[in-house]
Amino acid sequence: MHIGLKLPTSGPLATPAFIAELARTADRVGFHSLQVSDHVVIPAQIDSAYPYNASGRMSTPPEAAYYEPIGLLGFLGGCTQHARLGTSVLVLPYRHPVLAAKQLASIDSMSGGRLFKALVT
Repeated sequence: MHIGLKLPTSGPLATPAFIAELARTADRVGFHSLQVSDHVVIPAQIDSAYPYNASGRMSTPPEAAYYEPIGLLGFLGGCTQHARLGTSVLVLPYRHPVLAAKQLASIDSMSGGRLFKALVT
């Protein structure tokens, strides 16, 4: 069984120092993968209920910082040595596909082939 860890990309725990320390610790104790999530923009108002929170609201307010996942994966590649790196979600239509492919290929190459390759069907 492979066990991964989703790192904070927003909120009070999403500081570079904490993310790096958490990633290094997870890498050292043998977590298989480190994952980050993706939100480019958080709407100021969401009329529908958010299904992942009992209050029906997103836990991240629109004015909060939310790290961009491709840049964060590059950061994580430099902080760790063994864990696979990937996203739990990557909203590709927000990005130019050729540029995103080049960025992700660079992270994969510079991290020694550790970019998590998901199978999309």
